[in-house]
Amino acid sequence: MEDKIKIIKSDGSSFDAFLVTFLVNDDKTKRYVVYSKNESYGPENNKIIYISKLLKEDENYYVSEIVEDEEWVSVQHLLKLIANS
Repeated sequence: MEDKIKIIKSDGSSFDAFLVTFLVNDDKTKRYVVYSKNESYGPENNKIIYISKLLKEDENYYVSEIVEDEEWVSVQHLLKLIANS
């Protein structure tokens, strides 16, 4: 069972989601949260997941979009490590 979490965007808005996993890059400088909104698509009801960069400001955590192609490649690498383990 996935844990229910509150996602807070950098603009302060928030929404409830279900935690899938956390990712940390190889040099431990960037963190990502993988979550779902309990949505699915297609005839097989494939689950839609979202991935956002996790940022810490003071004692609070916020999510931000991943916009750089190089960073997406890094995140895809991290996901492949999970899929292959």
